[in-house]
Amino acid sequence: MAQKIGGITYPSTVAELLRERELTKLMMQTFTSPEVRHRFKFLINPPAADAVFSEYIAERSRTPISLPRHITQNATDLVTEDNYDPRLWKGILDLVEANCRTFLETEIFPEFFDESKSPTFKKVHTQKLFQAGEKKYGDVNSIMVRLNLTDAASVRGILAEMMRGNKSGARELAKYAINKARLKVSIEEVIDAIKTGKGLTNAGAFEVDTKKLSMCGFDKPKDPKLKNRVEDMVNAWMSGDKTTAKQIFALIQKNEPKDSFVQKDTIEGLFKAFKKFKVVIG
Repeated sequence: MAQKIGGITYPSTVAELLRERELTKLMMQTFTSPEVRHRFKFLINPPAADAVFSEYIAERSRTPISLPRHITQNATDLVTEDNYDPRLWKGILDLVEANCRTFLETEIFPEFFDESKSPTFKKVHTQKLFQAGEKKYGDVNSIMVRLNLTDAASVRGILAEMMRGNKSGARELAKYAINKARLKVSIEEVIDAIKTGKGLTNAGAFEVDTKKLSMCGFDKPKDPKLKNRVEDMVNAWMSGDKTTAKQIFALIQKNEPKDSFVQKDTIEGLFKAFKKFKVVIG
């Protein structure tokens, strides 16, 4: 049965692992001793029953495996007796397979699936946690626009640490993100805003004027109706009301000519322009 680590599902048996090619590859790249490599080779491409002795058990085999004495002794006795009964050798093959599976599941799996011992797994796990965080709390770009944050890496890290349940790690990254964006908000406000999908009431200000609207690609930046709609849209977006913000954006696009930059853009793209040209000020 698969195991759960930080809410993410991972293999707990060799059979499950081998169904995940990339994870199998990473484990083999992490544990490169001949013993582990030979066991993986056996399980991925099992030999014919009558070849198991020469390939894995014999003293001078090409890919030797350390096996319990009862297995090697039984196999050696069959060779000594010149006994090549397919049923008996199938039994030897099954014993070697079971030993390989047990070895990997009890000796290798616990170390690989431990972030403190396996940097490779930690990297993979952190990425999966981040992806789960985006599904739960929203994509990084939207969060950055909504909260006036500027450093994507720290936001990705916050999501991963929140999913990991590491409050101190999430706080540390939130502190970095706040300082990077030069916001005057608390760590708790940022964490809560990410969790709830709301905006930051004091995240900053926005300043809508003709020049800035023109720089953002609007065709009629002097239109007072446009200015009012942009203000309403920004207010809605920053307070976490995406639905209203998108509805207002649709109205704005409707009044823009077909070749307008705004007509072809997304609301997320527009807010990036707003931040760049300081329509939204952190």
